Amino acid sequence: MTFTHDFFALALCAMAAGCATPSPPKEFPPGAQQIPAQALKDRLSGRSYTARLSNRTGWHMAYGADGSFRMRTSDGNSDQGRWRTEDSRMCVAFEGPFPSGCSEMRVDDKLLYLQRRGTGEVVALEPAP
Repeated sequence: MTFTHDFFALALCAMAAGCATPSPPKEFPPGAQQIPAQALKDRLSGRSYTARLSNRTGWHMAYGADGSFRMRTSDGNSDQGRWRTEDSRMCVAFEGPFPSGCSEMRVDDKLLYLQRRGTGEVVALEPAP
């Protein structure tokens, strides 16, 4: 009887709006500002960053000073290509299966933020160790 009660409670919770998985953030945090293309280039060039998405997968991105770009995901996928900045956007032309394009970026006192092209989700980029 406990199993039935728990299952019923779980089923009700799953149908209720309060138990739903929160949707990923689509807005940049307050205080995050657009960043000019050259300042964005300087901030990315020769550095690596990590990001954690709302679905709990992770990214590792390496921005070469020569314009090369490598990306690895926590689920084992990877791709490489060329990166550049354009206005306050970072653009990547991938060589393999990942979709190429540009993503809006913003910056605050501590972090860079990227708005994913496909989903609109805003993710924080943290310097990789």
